[in-house]
Amino acid sequence: MKKIIEACIDRILEFDTQEEAAEYLEALRNKKTAFRIVNREAVKKDANNVELFLESKGYITRGPDCSVSSKELGDVYHTWCEENAYPALKSKTLIEQLVANQEKYGIQYTTHLINSAGRQVRGCKGIGSLITTSGFSSGGWQQVDPDDNPFKT
Repeated sequence: MKKIIEACIDRILEFDTQEEAAEYLEALRNKKTAFRIVNREAVKKDANNVELFLESKGYITRGPDCSVSSKELGDVYHTWCEENAYPALKSKTLIEQLVANQEKYGIQYTTHLINSAGRQVRGCKGIGSLITTSGFSSGGWQQVDPDDNPFKT
C-alpha cells in the first residue's frame, strides 16, 4: 500500500497546477472500489528511481576497481535526478537502497574508503562516478577519466 501511495504522490507532484492535482485526487476519492495498478513493476521502478539511475549512461561506471564516496555518489544521483526530472530521494535513503540491494547491483558498501584528502569515508566499491559535481566546464559537468580514481586500492 505504501508504494501505491508513493506512486500517487509522485503523480500529484508532476501536475502543473493545483487544480489538476485536486481533480486527480477527487477522481481517486470518487472511486467506490479499490483501484489497481496495471503495471506494478513500472510503478515501482518509477517511484524508486535508484534502479533507473544505476542503469543510466554518462553518470556512473561499474567495475571491480571502481569506488566512490557516499557524498560523491549522492551528488551524482541528485544531479541525475535534476537533469532527468525525477524527485530525488534523500541521500540516506539512496544509500539504504544501495545497501539493501548490494548483491543485485554488484556493489559493496563500506565504511573504509580513503578519500583524496586522506580521510576515511563511507562509500561503495564496484561503482564509480563519471562526472564531478565540484565544478563546471564550459560544456556542463566535467567528465572524469574512470582510471583516475583516488579511491582505488
